[in-house]
Amino acid sequence: TLRGASKKEKTPPSAPPELLTILPYDEKRMELMEEILKNMKIQHSIIHQACKALNVCHSNKEFIGSSEEIESERLLLLAQLRKRLLQDELKKLSNPAESDTPPPIVESTECAEVLIEHVGLNLQNPCPRSELMEYFLIAVIQGDNVWGSTAINLSVDAPH
Repeated sequence: TLRGASKKEKTPPSAPPELLTILPYDEKRMELMEEILKNMKIQHSIIHQACKALNVCHSNKEFIGSSEEIESERLLLLAQLRKRLLQDELKKLSNPAESDTPPPIVESTECAEVLIEHVGLNLQNPCPRSELMEYFLIAVIQGDNVWGSTAINLSVDAPH
């Protein structure tokens, strides 16, 4: 029927009904919210898979401290950061009155090089092993973008 067709045009398929009742109809905002929800589902799936992989790693002694465990921890951290940023963005879109201030305008893009030296962390050893390795991850968050380095390892016995 014509009535059903017009309703389909106004209701995006993946937008939650509670958002439709809160927001005035704005096609561009709804499309953006759909995209954010899609990306949140992807991050949720990554979190779920990384947790499953970590459970396997923690249940088998041969995987404790393995590259699989480290990579699972890395993926879990980055996915959680991305999901949190997406949730914040969705919250801003669902409450437009609270975020009416326009973002600052950046007229030029600048490149820079960052060098981090002499980082010291006092960590408690989880287990007394001579070949214990510490892993570090650098996560950079800019706006709604998250970048992560590969896991960088360092032997505990290495000179500092």
